[in-house]
Amino acid sequence: MVLSKVFDSLGVQSKARNAFIMGAFYAIIGIIIAFLFFPQNTGIVAVFFTSMAMMPPINKLIEQLVLMEGREKEIIEGKIKLTEFKVKGIKFSFRGLWDDHKHLILSYLFSFFGIFFVFSAFTLMLPSELEMMGTAEKYQGIIQLHYFNDKGEKVLLTSDKMFAEQVQVIKMITGQKATGSATQIGGTLNEEEEQNKSQFIKIIQNNLGVLIITLLISVIFGFGAIFIIGWNASVWGIAFAQRALEWMPIAEASPLRYFIFIMIAVLPHTIAEAMAYLTAAISGAIASQGLTKEKIFDDRFFHLTNQALIILIVSILILLLAAFLEVYALKYFVSIANIVVPMQR
Repeated sequence: MVLSKVFDSLGVQSKARNAFIMGAFYAIIGIIIAFLFFPQNTGIVAVFFTSMAMMPPINKLIEQLVLMEGREKEIIEGKIKLTEFKVKGIKFSFRGLWDDHKHLILSYLFSFFGIFFVFSAFTLMLPSELEMMGTAEKYQGIIQLHYFNDKGEKVLLTSDKMFAEQVQVIKMITGQKATGSATQIGGTLNEEEEQNKSQFIKIIQNNLGVLIITLLISVIFGFGAIFIIGWNASVWGIAFAQRALEWMPIAEASPLRYFIFIMIAVLPHTIAEAMAYLTAAISGAIASQGLTKEKIFDDRFFHLTNQALIILIVSILILLLAAFLEVYALKYFVSIANIVVPMQR
């Protein structure tokens, strides 16, 4: 693929942070192509094209990781740095686990946020059908685009129409959370604790389901979990941007300013949950490579499957941390918002 060669030349294989540019660029191209050829289903088709474009470079990283898995060890003698390569796996260590996988994990994470911010940017720039809090006014957007529907009518393109599939998912999620959190204001301390525990369990159940799907898709298709990761990045990006638009009239601030405030508040939880899904995808990819490229029951097969299992356990632990941050950090964010919003008036 031509574009993947371009990003190879930019150093994506050697510098994980360049994956942010790759994810953002592919997301922009994916959205434009989806809008031009599939205007009625731009949201999901854009994620499909973005994921498809990212598969070659990510697949190359995964194959390189599996090839070197447990075989590579850095040796530093004075100012000389050498790499030792063994045919069989070397002794396991958690430091070695991170050193072996950090480049792929960071590449996934940076590309995730590249996609995330592109979908957020489009949501903030386009008009929205969302009624802003405290007013019946709808967001007019920075740019206005039109398309022709099936009847040949010229229709204003809003972010809700462009990303209809993601918006539908967001409405389902926020509807559930609103129901669960409406009674959290007030009440006794014990009642509040019970509500937090209930919300924590629900979040774990939902996120664990996503993690298992990501793992299974990654095992079956090797790197097919990129689509799930891209989909989550698009949903989160749109959701946070919509929340910024919703609160904008109350804070009397620009949507970008409020979006930055939201990102600062939820960044720890966002990174943790993204890391959980990314490590699950890597676990599945390693297991897939072990099943397809190694002889069953030989040393390399057991080494790769053990690595995949350990990474999966780490992924679940990160998921628990993400759920904890979502329950308790969200409450802290709401309390801060109650202070900051009046100050903005």
